[in-house]
Amino acid sequence: MRLPGILGATILSPDASGALNVVAIDGTSTKMAEEFSRPYAARITLKGKSFESTAEPISRAWRTGRVVTLATVSDSDSLGVLAGLAPDNSIRSLAAIPIVDQRLRPVAILTLVGSRPKIFETAWGMQLCSNLGQRLGLVHQQSRLASAPVPLTQQAIWRTQLFSGGLEMHYQPIISLKTGKVTGVEALARLRLDDGTAVAPLEFLPILNDAEVDRLRRMGTEQAIKTVISLPASHSDLDVSVNLQPGSLAEPGFVTWLDSTLSGSGLDPNRLVLELLETDEFVDSIKRDTALLALNKIGVRLVMDDYGTGYSNVLRLRDLHFDGFKVDQGLVRNAAFDPIKVVELVGITIVMGRDLGLQVVVEGLEDDALVELAQMLGADKGQGFAIARPMPAEKLQVWLKSYQPQGRRGTISSPLGALGFHWRFMHTATVAIDAPAVDCKFHTFVTRAQLTGSKIDDLHRKIHSTLKGERREELHSLSNELIAELSRLIVLSNATAERP
Repeated sequence: MRLPGILGATILSPDASGALNVVAIDGTSTKMAEEFSRPYAARITLKGKSFESTAEPISRAWRTGRVVTLATVSDSDSLGVLAGLAPDNSIRSLAAIPIVDQRLRPVAILTLVGSRPKIFETAWGMQLCSNLGQRLGLVHQQSRLASAPVPLTQQAIWRTQLFSGGLEMHYQPIISLKTGKVTGVEALARLRLDDGTAVAPLEFLPILNDAEVDRLRRMGTEQAIKTVISLPASHSDLDVSVNLQPGSLAEPGFVTWLDSTLSGSGLDPNRLVLELLETDEFVDSIKRDTALLALNKIGVRLVMDDYGTGYSNVLRLRDLHFDGFKVDQGLVRNAAFDPIKVVELVGITIVMGRDLGLQVVVEGLEDDALVELAQMLGADKGQGFAIARPMPAEKLQVWLKSYQPQGRRGTISSPLGALGFHWRFMHTATVAIDAPAVDCKFHTFVTRAQLTGSKIDDLHRKIHSTLKGERREELHSLSNELIAELSRLIVLSNATAERP
């Protein structure tokens, strides 16, 4: 299948000497793709970071582990060795997409070349790059497992341990971004070995057959239900989310088993959230809709997990009786490097979900700035390491006792949060626009960040003055300037933080 506007693609991977080499080529012209890729194999050496130029999109993608795009290839300063290729090959834009391992370390680079300028700067292009990076990363991780299988003796030990008390569910809190309060937890499976090591699902699931996976899923759900029921009265209203493969909806007896399990446990079905992974497994629409309606009748809630990885859209979620969706962490990962793109994409997604009455949870909130961004953009809930890492049940109770929601109620403390606030200010009608600049939440950020008298401060004041006069063209021009200034501040702050 050919994607509109995409001329070709290459995958580059380092060899033993550290030089990037082409390992796969595809495009409208294989010769074009070969010519496009060969200079990198000749000039980029990864060991010792001896790149020809840190501005090279491919070297930047490798160095940062993030997607790097070029809106137009006419900028020879940014293109480096590619500058001479554009006129002959009709390349007008470029994207360098890192393929990462389980530890988010780049193992290869996917490059896409476009026939039109800014094709990778659009919401569609940004999501395409994010989707491809995630999908190829998953393929790499699975291929690694396939090429280095768990020994049969070890498989037998793991299998026995899983079904004889070794399954241990870990719980990651989810908070309301409006109040800061914990609203629920997501249950995540781990295999606890005798030596105390916790094995992730990506390692032990491939050794199980379908029947064993189904048995494990039911055991994990039962364990998660028991955990939330045992929580103290002060947290008796917390939801518990469990992951569910879409194929489970077609399993005979699944809905009946779940209904029976809930009835026997005493848990309010409305507190159980089933997170369906966003895949293309909804093949039989009749079976799918029948199962979803049956789950609705039981009273459990449905959420689409990893929204943004390629198959769903918000209208589909509404039609399939979902209560909400989780914005995939891959969509926020580049916020420190490409803040404008990330804010635009995540902001639009949140607005669409809100307009359709769907709850929106943003995953991958790895630091306080990302929590603040999701909050300012109007997401309902958030989840990520900045809030809490997954933990065993006994540690969850301790964490819940010590957690303080203060400080997560709307104060802008970071440039990224300020950018999210301004985007929402300009794109929704939920923020008052007739208040003077000094009464605006953004002004408080300017003061705290010691930006009084700066260009950011000046632009913010001018925007408020322009709002009163309804001078729309001037307003948008000032807004674009402010966005650019905030983006520069975000990137600069991140680069400063990365310095040794």
